[in-house]
Amino acid sequence: MADGLIEAQRAEKNLITEGKYVILKSGNNLRIVQVLKDRKIAFERLHFFLDDAIGCHYGTTFEVDRDKVRPCWDTESSQPIKCDGDSQKLSKEDIQSLKAQGLSGKDIVDQLVQNSETYKDRTEFSKAKYRKRKSKKYVQHIIRFTIHKPNTCLLAETYYSKMPQKICDLRPDALSQILTLANIRANSRVLVMEQCQGMIVGSILDRMGGYGSIVQAHNGDFPTRIAMDYYNFSSEFLSIVHGFPLIKLNTLTEKTAPDEEIKGKNEDREQPQDTRNTSRNTDPLSLSKAEQTCVVVQDKLARRERRLQEELTARNELLKGDMDALVIVCKFHPAPVLMALLPFLAPSRPFVVFCAYKEPLMDCYVNVRAKGGVVHAKLTETWLRYYQVLPSRTHPHVNMNTSGGYLLSGITV
Repeated sequence: MADGLIEAQRAEKNLITEGKYVILKSGNNLRIVQVLKDRKIAFERLHFFLDDAIGCHYGTTFEVDRDKVRPCWDTESSQPIKCDGDSQKLSKEDIQSLKAQGLSGKDIVDQLVQNSETYKDRTEFSKAKYRKRKSKKYVQHIIRFTIHKPNTCLLAETYYSKMPQKICDLRPDALSQILTLANIRANSRVLVMEQCQGMIVGSILDRMGGYGSIVQAHNGDFPTRIAMDYYNFSSEFLSIVHGFPLIKLNTLTEKTAPDEEIKGKNEDREQPQDTRNTSRNTDPLSLSKAEQTCVVVQDKLARRERRLQEELTARNELLKGDMDALVIVCKFHPAPVLMALLPFLAPSRPFVVFCAYKEPLMDCYVNVRAKGGVVHAKLTETWLRYYQVLPSRTHPHVNMNTSGGYLLSGITV
């Protein structure tokens, strides 16, 4: 009986569910979207609904027809590249007429092939490329994409391909090295300082499986965790992440005043929290403008109270010391942060610092060697080359990134 329930829960996790975030993948194009009914999304220059995808398994390939999606099991590629079309007998008006008749994308491509004067003289590889070019030029209203469950690799690729500056130009292979060098595992106590939209914290939390503790040191009033939402973590997973502002590191020597201050603030907000819960039980349509404003204010106070409780828990974790790993990925010079957070590590524990440029890490290297207490300190550059692997067409990609950033790693003693 219990085994059947567990299997049912596992099967449900592999289904596309309303309200969850998913990743749409069409060739090298990736996009993160939230699955909601009656909500039109834009992808590959098309607008469509994902209602029909709800309940399907992750990894299913869909075809867009007008504004709806349907699962397709034909694996023939329709990935597009541009076309010159000099030897094509069909005119643009003829193509538009075929579209108006409701022909599928495959049928239109077949018509183009039949009316090509040079198709029969092409090699097999050239014929495949020809079909792809025609799919791009004339069949833009039919695309295929696969819906994937968000994971660290896909999220890192999505961010790096579209907005690398938001994750400090952190490439997916560099992220994998960070997780390995920091020895991230379940039941670890990890200290993190990152400015990657929560990408680093999310990847660490995903690898830890919800077991252990994560202290996220941050600058500003509260940490940024946008990327963490895309993992669809449960509340049990998120409960082990605690934020602590860098500006308050010097208060860790004061063991009572901050605790009493936070407890006092929690007591002051206990009554507003009850009012908030009462207001939420009221129909929003029946609330007056003043009451709605009050609800918004109470929500803000509740969020602030949760942040204060997070800060208190993180402070207690830091006071215990003996953290198992330190990871730093920030946009400013990492040397002051590294020197301030290293004392919280237990002996024989790893630390990893990532930067897109080597000069800041060279300063960090000199500082840790001068201070002592660190062995096996090394500065490395990450390098990666993609290969196309196809029958008789395996070769490195023509274009590649010049650098994947630099890593400083070591072990405390």
